[in-house]
Amino acid sequence: MSRLTPLLHDRLEPEQRALLETIIGGKRGDGRDLEGFLDARGAMRGPFNALLHRPDLGHTLLRVGEQLRFEGRLPTLCREIAILVVAAHFRARYEWWAHARIAHGEGLPQSVIDAIAAGADPALDKDDERTVYAYTTEMMELGRVSERTHQSAAAVFGEAVLVELVVLLGYYATISLLLNAFQVVLPPGQSTPFDDDGE
Repeated sequence: MSRLTPLLHDRLEPEQRALLETIIGGKRGDGRDLEGFLDARGAMRGPFNALLHRPDLGHTLLRVGEQLRFEGRLPTLCREIAILVVAAHFRARYEWWAHARIAHGEGLPQSVIDAIAAGADPALDKDDERTVYAYTTEMMELGRVSERTHQSAAAVFGEAVLVELVVLLGYYATISLLLNAFQVVLPPGQSTPFDDDGE
């Protein structure tokens, strides 16, 4: 059970309503109606209920996330590998559930997804994917990267995309912490490799 009061979509205050409309009206909402964002009670799923408690912060975080996910320069599979490494590091169940599905839908092999969940090095064929995995893993484990890892990543991605990658890691770490701190539950019937962590 979530630790935060569920804010029901039909009882929101004006600032909260504006944030909800930003969520469903933005790029996250393409092809989805309001019901796709709601749980059985009528509250927002995932990190969105938490963000509705502070809509001013929610607007800022959502814009950063939308820019990273939908307007970023990092290749799609590299982005999803990085997000999965962050989710696995924090054992963020909802983040993992959401992005394992996205990554698989974008063509990331299930064997790679399973390896990341297990903390094992995945078999990655492309240099950019191996590089983003190494960089992200080192950053999550140590909070920094070695000069060798930095130089390797800068050579593959360039400095502008490398800055984007670091911001991406910070953004999804923030989302993972929100999900974990407030024990955001998965949709009914869904599971993750981290379900034994308890809530």
